[in-house]
Amino acid sequence: MKLTPQINNCRSCESLNLEQVWKLSNSPYGDFYKNTKDEALKVKSETLSLGFCNDCKMLQLLEVTDLTSTYGDYLYRSSITNALSSYYAQVVTRLISEYSLEPKGLIVDIGSNDGTFLSNFLRRGFKVLGIEPTRENAKTSELNGIYTINEYFEEHTKNQILEEFGYPSLISINYTLANIPNLLKFLVNVERLMDKSTVLSVITGYHPDQYTLNMFEYINHDHLTYLTVESFGNVCKALNLKIIDVSRSEHKGGSLQFIISKDTANFEIQSSVGQLLQREIWLSANSTQFTKNLKLKVKQVGVDVIKMLNSINCNKIYGIGASISTTYLCNQFNLNSRIEKLFDDDTNKIGRFAPGSGIEVKALMNIPNIEDSTALILAWQHSEKLIKRLQNTEYPGRIMTPLPFPKLLR
Repeated sequence: MKLTPQINNCRSCESLNLEQVWKLSNSPYGDFYKNTKDEALKVKSETLSLGFCNDCKMLQLLEVTDLTSTYGDYLYRSSITNALSSYYAQVVTRLISEYSLEPKGLIVDIGSNDGTFLSNFLRRGFKVLGIEPTRENAKTSELNGIYTINEYFEEHTKNQILEEFGYPSLISINYTLANIPNLLKFLVNVERLMDKSTVLSVITGYHPDQYTLNMFEYINHDHLTYLTVESFGNVCKALNLKIIDVSRSEHKGGSLQFIISKDTANFEIQSSVGQLLQREIWLSANSTQFTKNLKLKVKQVGVDVIKMLNSINCNKIYGIGASISTTYLCNQFNLNSRIEKLFDDDTNKIGRFAPGSGIEVKALMNIPNIEDSTALILAWQHSEKLIKRLQNTEYPGRIMTPLPFPKLLR
């Protein structure tokens, strides 16, 4: 195992008042699927722990992550995530309608991945700009007609945008803000890219909803901060920004969309903000105990998963899903030694080997036709779709989901 350095200051307010609330199982970076088994086996495990800032209430990863190696050859693509494209299309329609966005204005997406989100604006004739550090995703985006700056969003990037285009009408940050090491420094540059008419849309995972499903795999080396309305509101206040609207969705087990403007802008704060703040108070979502409760539940679920697998006593266990989150699930529940192969539809993963374990990823359509076997759906958030896929392959074995609670479906 690699000894991973830890942060001393809060990623949001830079306070030293951090408290460790959960030390999870050690795991390699989740998306480091390699071309050979030997390469995969050499990927070292890192420590993984959650901390809570008692000053600004921000839940955050305590480990210092290696961004260069993580995003230099990042395999995740927005376009392959189940239902994400349709969700983004709905978000774009709502943003255009509610904030009177017009094609003459610039749309900037920070962490634009393969351009899935911006493509919805491009089809409607908008001027779009993506910021994406991953080489292959930036290339894909460019091939789809989206002008993309292939680098991290920093002060010089902000200056370049202002010099070439002026202030954007909309800045979007979709499932990226949680991946930023220094949240405050990053948002300072975002705020300086805004004028009084600019709207900032942030979509992120919402752990108070994810926790109700025992969804813990979102806690990983990619996701460094875990936002709530209260904790993110504290960050915005420090930057003279205001949250004007907020909405929950079921995507990714629970997501939150923030709409933000300059404090001096003429946007009214919607009742949704106060309502969700009240809900977080009822749930005690901004407390250390909230996460400690999940820790206890996940520990019991892990025990129950192993008990169920032992009771089945089959010859072969096939893992269904090869993603960032499945890496962390397998390490937390000690499943790697039990799984013979991983099966997935993502062509970017097929033929590669899982980080740390060296388990090969095969095409889901090629799952063996063995009756005395179990398909363990690791990507359980998409279980309905994956069960149908297994039925289409006429897979004859048992099907099991580990979460929210272990369940044997056949």
